[in-house]
Amino acid sequence: NGEAIPIHGGSGVSGVYNAITTLTAPVPGAGYTPILGGSSYIQSVTFRPSGPEAHAIVTYSQSTDPDSPHYADKTKLYSDYGWVDMPFNEGDIRRDPNLKSMRLSERR
Repeated sequence: NGEAIPIHGGSGVSGVYNAITTLTAPVPGAGYTPILGGSSYIQSVTFRPSGPEAHAIVTYSQSTDPDSPHYADKTKLYSDYGWVDMPFNEGDIRRDPNLKSMRLSERR
């Protein structure tokens, strides 16, 4: 909606964690603009003795409606190098009210 949000990253061939594709060379005072594409979902997982520690971000936010509070929220968080903590341990899983269990067995 006209707001410029700076996005970090670089060419995927340069081995960066966040790949972005730009249309032009850098514009003085503005950087690379416009960004045509890049990473959309990024996840980082660390395995600790207490279990996995996961963080993720949807870089393009969660709404296409400019009047929604979620229109650019995650893009701004991502711009500030922020992450969303992902709950991932046995207690969190068992407390989820939407939990459904399914037992799979080998087909013979």
